[in-house]
Amino acid sequence: MRREVESLRKTATYLAQQQLLELRDMIDQVLEEKDEAIRDAEHAEKAKTIVAQRYVQEPMRCGKANCKCARGELHGPYWVLVKTFGDGRTKKQYVGKQLPAGARAGHVPIASKKTSRSARRSKPRAA
Repeated sequence: MRREVESLRKTATYLAQQQLLELRDMIDQVLEEKDEAIRDAEHAEKAKTIVAQRYVQEPMRCGKANCKCARGELHGPYWVLVKTFGDGRTKKQYVGKQLPAGARAGHVPIASKKTSRSARRSKPRAA
């Protein structure tokens, strides 16, 4: 009888250890999935954030098959707003022949979502 009890204890201990190992594997998998979801969310947030933008002039093609630009003589130059995102991508937005009123060529400051009261007060007022 003693041998049977000892054998049952060993079997129970082995099974408990196996269940614990399986449980640990499941927990590790859930934690890895959570970390991956966090990384994906951080990447998505970076992808939406504009870190720099500037106005530049670029020659352009109109796309018509018989146009001079199809042979290499490009139109323009035209103004383009180039936006750089946190993940390194850039996106160009056509502006036109004229630079928008008040805009300057080169770097364009990115407006923050919130402006402090002191920053608003320090701006010169238009007379």
